[in-house]
Amino acid sequence: MQYQPSFRNTEILNLNDNRRQSRGSRVSEVWVFQAVPTRYRILDALRNENLQEDVWIVREYKNRIRAGHLGLIWKAKTRTTDDMGIYAVVNIVSNPAEMVDSEQSTQYWVNDNDKRRLRPRVRFRRRLILLDNPITKPELMGIPATRNMEIITKRRGTNFKVTPNEWETILGLIQQRRPNFRPQ
Repeated sequence: MQYQPSFRNTEILNLNDNRRQSRGSRVSEVWVFQAVPTRYRILDALRNENLQEDVWIVREYKNRIRAGHLGLIWKAKTRTTDDMGIYAVVNIVSNPAEMVDSEQSTQYWVNDNDKRRLRPRVRFRRRLILLDNPITKPELMGIPATRNMEIITKRRGTNFKVTPNEWETILGLIQQRRPNFRPQ
């Protein structure tokens, strides 16, 4: 029997299509995809309920990010670090390939030079949107298991690895916000 979520459609999509390892709630791989708001208006894109599937640039880990993995959408710093953090969970549904951004997401690029450029990207599908209660950088910095995440210590880049221990902690934080969320 498939799990049936009780969330609004704007919050979550298909909770059942992520591949996982045989151990508990660990998925095969988890990645952070960072958005810089001065270049891409990520919060506006996440508010667009019609933009359920899209693409994301892959600069790092091109040979490791794969379909079936899980992604965490991270909003980078604007004026303060207080609003940096995880704003969405997505399923990666393609391997990296040369693609342009979708017609719908083109409107969220700040500079025309960034629009419709052929780049290595993955296609993703939204699973959970956390606009109303993101997992912030200050929150993650206060937890020993997540304070040294690659996105926190490295910061520069587009794609960052999440360790299994970090994912277990983040999953716990997600489930505090959305008790019925399951990674499988």
